[in-house]
Amino acid sequence: MAVAEEEDPAIEAAVSLLRRCVSGDEEGQGLILAIRRMCDPSLEPLFRKMLAMPDPNMKGHGLLGLVEVGLEKEL
Repeated sequence: MAVAEEEDPAIEAAVSLLRRCVSGDEEGQGLILAIRRMCDPSLEPLFRKMLAMPDPNMKGHGLLGLVEVGLEKEL
């Protein structure tokens, strides 16, 4: 990617919240699943950010989120 993307503060806040969700409890996992089930293409930046994270759980949710919003052809 030649041009660096600007960091969106809303995306950064969402990723921070989701990172805490993944760290343990079932309620947090439920939140991530609910966000993925929205199948909202506007969540693409969030899922791409999650996919780029070192945590394998976040990567998995990011990848599945992209697939669920219909971007699997790019992956």
